[in-house]
Amino acid sequence: MSRRQRIDSVAGTGASFRAALAGEVMPPDHSPLPAAAMPFWSAIARGRTREEWDATPALLSTAASLAWTQWQIATLRGMFDGSVEMDASMKEAALVTRLLDLNRLEMAYLRTLQQHARGTQGEARDVTKRREAAKQIQDGVTFDDDLIPRPSVN
Repeated sequence: MSRRQRIDSVAGTGASFRAALAGEVMPPDHSPLPAAAMPFWSAIARGRTREEWDATPALLSTAASLAWTQWQIATLRGMFDGSVEMDASMKEAALVTRLLDLNRLEMAYLRTLQQHARGTQGEARDVTKRREAAKQIQDGVTFDDDLIPRPSVN
């Protein structure tokens, strides 16, 4: 297995810069999400750098399933607090059961997204440092710094 690129190197900084230019990670075509679930997707996708998602594309489907599940949980909660209209034929006991099932499913997806994290990403303390450095680089992307490599138009 190859070593991970250091984020504080020139190549690592360039990769983070290119990822920032590439934009937000989107759900895979085979796992479509309704527009109402996209805010959940965005929150999940921001949890990892683009390089991490690109390195493990199979997890994108799990992340899309997690976003859909979280959207369904929010909808059911809205039915309980009255912000979403509930069909008269629905029973509260059935909604509670469905909500509990969705909460268990959510936890399973969350565990899956972290599965083998130590083996693929390294020690948690190192992962945190890499993610913080990558986020600082991506948040501070400017085109006026001549030390950061950027695409050129020929």
